[in-house]
Amino acid sequence: MKIGLITYDRPHRKTQDIMLRLLGHDVTVIATKFKERKKIKCLYQHRPDMNTSVSTKKLSKYLKFKYTESNNPCEVIDKLDVGLIGGCGIIEIGKTKIINSHPGYLPYGRGLDALKWVIYNKYPIGVTTHVINNETDSGFLIEQEFINVGFYDSFYSVAMRQYEKEIEMIVRSINKPVGDKIDNRGQVPNKRMPVELEPIMMQRFNELRLNSKI
Repeated sequence: MKIGLITYDRPHRKTQDIMLRLLGHDVTVIATKFKERKKIKCLYQHRPDMNTSVSTKKLSKYLKFKYTESNNPCEVIDKLDVGLIGGCGIIEIGKTKIINSHPGYLPYGRGLDALKWVIYNKYPIGVTTHVINNETDSGFLIEQEFINVGFYDSFYSVAMRQYEKEIEMIVRSINKPVGDKIDNRGQVPNKRMPVELEPIMMQRFNELRLNSKI
């Protein structure tokens, strides 16, 4: 199976974590232009730092993966069997399926700051792998798993467990069948959580943790 891994043209931790799990596969790393974004102010950082000192291009060479730079990754993906998203902005959909691993139990937590919003709204915490379409965090379901919260968990331990599950699930998704279209049930994609809502979110996380039976 020929796998395309879409990422940025800069070092990127999630991409590298996926690459290491794809060792031994026929992989083409497709680097797209990274656009600097305005730094978002928040009280609680829930994603690992994606910056790393290891060049994706150099790591590709070390792992014997092909490496190419393209601002239209689907031109490359359409010559392969499947595409995986390590990191990218908005892309056009081609004829070959492209799989995303989303830090939310879709349709809950569509959009940005998924973990924070599902805790705030008291929705299930989880991870979903899906074939993307032209809607945000939609498309066709591959697999879903819940992330349980235990009494001794912290917000950060749950966030890291969720991140590790994203990596695990996107790699195994290449061998799983594609299911039905995701029913969005009226859930609209979220934007970044405003800072003033974060203390409420954390209070609800602590309530969830203290009421846990595990």
